[in-house]
Amino acid sequence: MSDFIIENGVLVKYKGKGGDVVIPDGVTSIGEKAFWGCKNLKSVTIPEGVTSIGEGAFLWCGGLKSVTIPESVEYIGNNAFEDCYKLKNVHFTNRFPRLGKDVFKDCGELSISLAGMNLDSPISPQIARLCTEITDDIRPHIMLFQTGKAWEEKAEERLKKKNTDGVVKDVVQLVKSQEKLAQKAGKQAVDFVLCHPGAKKETLQALADALDEKKCKKSAELLRETIADMKEEKEETETYDNPVEAFVAEKTINDSIYNTLLSGDMDWKKILADNPDFKYSETGKQCPKEVAAFIISAYARQAYAVKHMTPIYYYKNGYVEIHKDADADKIAEMLDKEGLLKLLCMLACQMDKRECGAALGRYADEKRAAELIKMMRKWEDYYPDGCFAVMAARGGLMLNDTRTAMLHMDKVGLLRVYAKMRGTDAETMRDTVLADFGLDGDGKKAYDLGGRTVSASIDNELKITLFDETAGKTVKSLPKKDADPEKLAAADADLADLKKNVKKVVKARCDQLFSDFLSGNTYGAEKWKQAYLGNPVLERAAALIVWNQGTQTFTLKDGKPVTCSGEEYKISSKPIGVAHPMEMEPAEVEAWQQYFMAGRLKQPFEQVWEPVIKPEEVKEDRYEGQKVSVFRFMHAEKHGITFWDEDFHNSIGFELTGCDIDYDRTTPNRHSIERDETFTLGKFTIEKYDRRVNHIVALLDRWTVYGRILADDVSVRNILHGFTAAQILEFIRLASENGCAECAAMLLEYKQNTYPDYDPMAEFTLD
Repeated sequence: MSDFIIENGVLVKYKGKGGDVVIPDGVTSIGEKAFWGCKNLKSVTIPEGVTSIGEGAFLWCGGLKSVTIPESVEYIGNNAFEDCYKLKNVHFTNRFPRLGKDVFKDCGELSISLAGMNLDSPISPQIARLCTEITDDIRPHIMLFQTGKAWEEKAEERLKKKNTDGVVKDVVQLVKSQEKLAQKAGKQAVDFVLCHPGAKKETLQALADALDEKKCKKSAELLRETIADMKEEKEETETYDNPVEAFVAEKTINDSIYNTLLSGDMDWKKILADNPDFKYSETGKQCPKEVAAFIISAYARQAYAVKHMTPIYYYKNGYVEIHKDADADKIAEMLDKEGLLKLLCMLACQMDKRECGAALGRYADEKRAAELIKMMRKWEDYYPDGCFAVMAARGGLMLNDTRTAMLHMDKVGLLRVYAKMRGTDAETMRDTVLADFGLDGDGKKAYDLGGRTVSASIDNELKITLFDETAGKTVKSLPKKDADPEKLAAADADLADLKKNVKKVVKARCDQLFSDFLSGNTYGAEKWKQAYLGNPVLERAAALIVWNQGTQTFTLKDGKPVTCSGEEYKISSKPIGVAHPMEMEPAEVEAWQQYFMAGRLKQPFEQVWEPVIKPEEVKEDRYEGQKVSVFRFMHAEKHGITFWDEDFHNSIGFELTGCDIDYDRTTPNRHSIERDETFTLGKFTIEKYDRRVNHIVALLDRWTVYGRILADDVSVRNILHGFTAAQILEFIRLASENGCAECAAMLLEYKQNTYPDYDPMAEFTLD
C-alpha cells in the first residue's frame, strides 16, 4: 500500500518503482495522471470495483506492455494511455467502457480483440481502429449495432460482391436470434444491403421476413420495394480486353486494400488522364485503374497487415518487412516502366496516398528512389501515420537494387540487413557493388558517343572532370554535336549517376571511417588492399586518410602506400586501422599536417588536426559555469553524444560516451526548444580516457571557446592548440568587435607564434 496515495477511494498517485503492479482492492477510481511518466511500469491489473480511469492516468508510461481492465470500469478519460508506445495487450472483460478522446493515441503496438465481447451496444470508434481482423461471426453484429465510418470500414473488410449473399444470411440469423430489435438496427441492415448489391433474391426476402417478425416494418417494406425492382438473376460473364485484367479480377476477390483503393476517394478518371503513359508496353494501350490498384495493394497489403505490431518510434531507422510479390512483379514487367513510375510517384507525393510508397520503393529507378526518400523525410513530421508510411516505403526500398536505395540503407544503419537479403555482407557490398562505377585502373570512364569519345575522371577533391579525347580538350558537358542520340542519352544518364553518387558513396565510407577513427576498429590487411587498392573511387578516399599498422602510419599517393615524408611504405600482414594523433609522436602529427597542406589535400574529417588533450589536464571544473547552445548537442550521435527529448520538449538532455558532465537547462520547463536555449555545464568526469573521450573534450573545448572570449577570459589560451589558423583569425575578429581587449591581444600573439607562415584562410578538411 505504501506505493499508492489513495484518498476516499481515488488512487491519486503511484510512487513505486514500476514492474508488474496490482492495484489494491478498495480503489474505486484512478485519478488524473496517477501513473504519469512511470517508464518502468510493465503490466497493470485493475481490480473489479474500479469504475473510472482518469484523464492521462497512464500518459507516457513508455514501458507499459499489458493492462487488465475489469467490467466494472464504465469510463476511461481523455489520453489515458497516450504514448504508451510498447502497449500490446489491453484485456477487457465482456464489454467495452465509454472512451474519452485519444485514449490510446500513439500506442503503436496495440491491437484489441473483439472475441468474446458484447458487440450489441455502441462501442467507441477508437476500438474499431485498434481491433484485429473481423471474423464472419463478428461482422453481422457490427453491421447491425455499430455506427460510424471506422466501424463501417471494419464491417467491409474482405467483403466482395461474390460473398455478400453469405454475409446477409448471417445477418438474417442474427436478427432472428434477437429478443427485440431496435428500429435503428433494422435500418442499418437494409442500408448495408442497398449499398452492397450481390445478395440473392430469396436471401433478401428472408431478411425482410425476419425484420417483419421483429416489428421493423418500415425497413422490411423498403427492402421489399428493392426486391420488387430486382431483375431475374443471370449468370454473370465478364470479358476483358487483356488477360492481365482477367488475372487481376480473379486474384482480388476479398482483397480489402484493393477494394479500398478502387472505391475510396481516389479520382481515378483524373489520375489516368494525368498519366497517359501508364500503359502496356507491348500494345501501347492504357491500363485500367484495376491494374494500378493491384500493384499498389500487393505491397501496401503486406505493410498494413503488421501495422499494429510495428513500433512506430523506430521510424528513423526501422522498416516493415516486405517480400517480393511474384504476381505484381509479373504484371509490372508487362507495363511501360516510366509510365508506372510516374503514376506511383505522383500518388505517393500526395499526403493521403502514402500507401503507394511501398510499391514505389519496390520498383523505383535511381531518380524516383531519391524522390521517395525526400518524401519520407516530409512524412516523418506526421506521427504516427506518416512515420509508419516511412517504414513501409523503406520496406519497399529494401527490395530495390538501385545505388540510391543502398546508400539510404547504409545511412540509416540497415545495410547489414539489406546485404544479407542478397547473400552477402555490408562490408563486401560497400567495397564492391556500392562503390563500383565502372572506372578503369586510372580512375577514368570512356563514353563512346558515336562521333567522338569523352572520358570522365575523378580528381583529388572527388569532382568529376570531362575530357574530349577526339578534340583533345577539357569540356564542361557531353558534346551533342555529331553524337548518336541513343548513345548520348545513355552516357548522360550514367554520367548523372557518377556525378550524383560518387560523393555520396565516399561520404558514406568516410562516415564509417570516422566511426573507426573514434573506436579504433581495424581491418585485415588483405581485405583492406582489396577494398582500397582495387577501386579508383575508394582509393581516392583512402588517399585523404592516415592509416596505421601498429605504430607505423601511411597513406596512398598515386595508388601507392607512402609515409608522411613521401617515402614508399610496404604494407605488412598486420591489421590496418585509421590512425589517431593520440598514438603518434607530435613531430609525426605535424609532418602529416604539412603533408596535407603541401598537397592542398582536404581530409574528410579532422584526423591529423584532432587536438590531443592530456588526461591530467582535464579537470572536473574545465567547463564549470559555461553555457552551450542546446542545438550543439542535437544530432551529434556520430560524435558520441546522445540527445533525448521527452514530454513535448519539457524534458531534454544528453548523454556522453565514456564520460559524464553535470548540466542544467538554463531555461527549464519549456514545451518548446527556442533559439536561445542553452545548457549550463558543471562537473566533468571521465570513465576511461580513450579516443572517444578525447574527441568529446575537443568538441566541448570548441563549443565553450566563444563564451570565454566574449567574457574576455584569457585562460582560453589553454585550449587553443586544437584550432586552425582560420579559426584563430575568427576568434581575433570576435574579440576585437566586442571590445575584449585582453583576449584580442593574447590571440594576436598566439597567432603570430603558432601560425607565422600559414595562410589564415586555409581549409584543411572537407567537413
